[in-house]
Amino acid sequence: VQGRVINPPFSFGSGGVELVGKEMTQDLQAQKALAEAFPNASVDLESKGVSFGSISHDGVGFNFSQVEGIGPDLVVRPFGRTGCCATVREFDTGAMQFHHGIQPVEVVGAGVDADGDGVADELLAGELSAMHIFQASLERPRQKKRSRQTYQERAGSDVFDDIGCADCHVRKFVTNSKHLTLSLPEVMED
Repeated sequence: VQGRVINPPFSFGSGGVELVGKEMTQDLQAQKALAEAFPNASVDLESKGVSFGSISHDGVGFNFSQVEGIGPDLVVRPFGRTGCCATVREFDTGAMQFHHGIQPVEVVGAGVDADGDGVADELLAGELSAMHIFQASLERPRQKKRSRQTYQERAGSDVFDDIGCADCHVRKFVTNSKHLTLSLPEVMED
């Protein structure tokens, strides 16, 4: 048996998660530009109440030594078990290959039979776009008000808070927009 034994990714509410990641990335990119505009000044990297340390620019290059929890491209990647993907679409291109054996044209190229199964053009860009739109449009799960939670639900929530999970895993984000913009090709820093 090949593969990894892991929980499958969530689908419900993923459009909101993608939007939060894009808005945070936009904030961090603006802060990076600010650091470049003011050489030798330390600029805090913060978005939606999450701190990623600080960044500076010496007039030649960036100093990333104080950056925490994000790569030097300052792109928030909320998808994948290791935070490897910025968008649902980016995640899906890998998942379709790994879990389903289906090669997206935008990854392997048009007319290419990358897995040697005799089939080329297994997943076209439009089909992947339709899948992305479907997934990103699924409503987020709603959490019951605390007064309506069972004892076990309240106890689990309390443990989550008490052991510090909520310090990093923010329970609720508010987006600036209600609209998730999708584009192809995806430019993660934009």
